[in-house]
Amino acid sequence: MESFKCRICQNTGGGYLSILETETPLAAGVTDHPSKALARFPLHVVKCSHCGHVQLMETLDASFYGEYLYTPSYASGFVEYIDKFVERLNDIIKKPDRKVMEVGSSNGYLLDKLQKTGWTVLGIEPSKKLSRTANDNGINTYNAFFSKETVCEIKKQINNPDVIIFRHVLEHLDNLGDIVKAIKEIMGEGLLLIEVPYLKRIVAEDQFYAFFHEHLSYYSVTALNNLLLRENIYIHKVYENDLEGGSILIVADSDQSEQEGDNIKQYIIDERETLSKPSIEAFAKRVSGSVVKIKKLVNGAKNCGQTVAAWGAGQRGCTLISMCGFQSSDIKYVIDVNENYWNKYTPGTDIQIVPPSYYKDNHVDKMLVFATGYAKSIMEENQAYKDRGGEFIEII
Repeated sequence: MESFKCRICQNTGGGYLSILETETPLAAGVTDHPSKALARFPLHVVKCSHCGHVQLMETLDASFYGEYLYTPSYASGFVEYIDKFVERLNDIIKKPDRKVMEVGSSNGYLLDKLQKTGWTVLGIEPSKKLSRTANDNGINTYNAFFSKETVCEIKKQINNPDVIIFRHVLEHLDNLGDIVKAIKEIMGEGLLLIEVPYLKRIVAEDQFYAFFHEHLSYYSVTALNNLLLRENIYIHKVYENDLEGGSILIVADSDQSEQEGDNIKQYIIDERETLSKPSIEAFAKRVSGSVVKIKKLVNGAKNCGQTVAAWGAGQRGCTLISMCGFQSSDIKYVIDVNENYWNKYTPGTDIQIVPPSYYKDNHVDKMLVFATGYAKSIMEENQAYKDRGGEFIEII
């Protein structure tokens, strides 16, 4: 641990607080066949003693994202959120020739919405499949990683965009210093929007399953502020939402002056208490108990002769299944709206991933909602399951 270097402050002096140490398969590594013997990799979550940033000690080989299949664009809750996101952005930027670049643009869902409202768009997406889908749908997408090596080519395509968007991308990236330098080189006087899962929600709600190999960093507003200030990029506004178990969206630019409505100071003051060392230590002690709680819930249902399935085969759902050691004898199947996952299996298990319609002919007594950020819409849209006597169970 002494040789580890913090991704934000570059601290090599040690003193890292250990939060979680385990081994799991890759959370997004769904398989075509049952794979109980799938390789497991070390997962060690630590907090930097110098700047407080929470992160993994391991780094996932980035080539994994060349075949990435995860996208949230099939979820109705996500669709509603993006509609509001586009509406807000259109209210902020009203100029006629608007340009937007999204890093980690997936299948181009957000950019398609923006393009239809008059924006010139460019997506940066490392997944071959997802970038191909976007381009086939008329969304200009560059199949590459965003980095200091590719920023020159990106600038040729869309120099100084009015808005740069990183939605649930920055938590996947390792070389944060180089990433922020590349952002600074291309952003000019434009806005930077970064959305990431919020560490405060993870801690407050004991979301032990929020830690997995694909997410290298777990951000607070304080950590994001420390990172962006390295290149004189200033956060002005912070918004919270319920996506991905609870997320923050920050709005930043190169203007150092304080603006009306700025609320970053309040967040940083709050985090001194809510994400203090004692708070993180208490959370770390609760992690093992949280695993036991979920296992007791499933085993209790089985002991009463009830059947259990789950909704949500995203990284959090797959991590929860792995950490609890569930197989199909525990969880009959996992529903997911992402059609790229259908008829595949959650990593390291014989639990099949199925479409939402599957429960109609394969009823279970209890449905655990692993897709915590979309729990409300899932339950509202599947009243038919409850009408047949099924019970949805929210895990947070």
